Amino acid sequence: MEIVLVGNNGYTVQDNPEPERWVRPLVAAKLGHLEFFADHMDPLFAREVITGRSEYFRATAEVLGESSIDVVSIGTGRLSYLQNLISHPYADMRREGLRWLRGLADLAAALGARYVTGHYDYISAADLAAGNGLVDRMVEGLLGFAVYAESVGLEAIFLEQMHSPALKPYTIAEGDEILARLNGTSPLPFYMHHDLGHMAHVRRDDPAHSEADKDPYAWLAHDFASRVAFVHCQQTDNVTSRHWPFTREYNDRGIIEPGRVISSLELSGAERAYLSLEVLYERGTRIEKITGDYVESVENWRSALAATGYTEGEDGLYVRNGASGGGRD
Repeated sequence: MEIVLVGNNGYTVQDNPEPERWVRPLVAAKLGHLEFFADHMDPLFAREVITGRSEYFRATAEVLGESSIDVVSIGTGRLSYLQNLISHPYADMRREGLRWLRGLADLAAALGARYVTGHYDYISAADLAAGNGLVDRMVEGLLGFAVYAESVGLEAIFLEQMHSPALKPYTIAEGDEILARLNGTSPLPFYMHHDLGHMAHVRRDDPAHSEADKDPYAWLAHDFASRVAFVHCQQTDNVTSRHWPFTREYNDRGIIEPGRVISSLELSGAERAYLSLEVLYERGTRIEKITGDYVESVENWRSALAATGYTEGEDGLYVRNGASGGGRD
């Protein structure tokens, strides 16, 4: 398996929209790859900025270029937690949800990314209780998204496992089902996107959620038939999804062991894994604090990679000692 360490700039959306500020933790940690958090440039709110390559877009692209940072993917951000999009009970609103998804593909193409990562929908309480074709709507919307994403040059779409029945997929079985349905007809592959804290955030009394569904390592090791895996790496406890850094303070309190994450992924059959550091902070946190935490966190992951037999090669690609690295997917 090949591994790529990736930054995620979701730590600073409101406080530090200026790219020359939010790039500081990535540069200090010597990360050359980024999952760009879409809340920095939402594809509907900032559509004219993106399509017109106006001032803010150019400033973002210039900072990324000057910092030698490659945008791997566009991460969906927080909006899809808040909206009924491609599963909306009304068809006209589902069409708007698809328009938002197409905007994500446009943003990815504009920044040179090859993927979109994240979650794409929130299901209404009434529909969830009635089971009104929820997966059917989701699959239909994502298949429409895939057709457009292929047309603008994207290579794959990642589907993030989530922590609530209203956010799909919520169980390992749902992940298998939805990915199989999508990949049966999609022009682009859909791959599994893990989050190391989402298993802890579930409703503990939910009978639909098995012990394996509550285990981050079970998700990571499961064969979802995904040639490529994407992981939101956060330190967390067994209570909720914390998005803590991998610093000494939080590693003493948390349950995530980077070495075990790596060895579990190796069991899944994935050929490549992107490990994206998704560390989030309260508003008002100083960028200097975030930078220090980020550097320490990335060094801990680099140490875990070395301890499990991985060596960094060209373009930040980690391969097992003695193995040869490949190019892009």
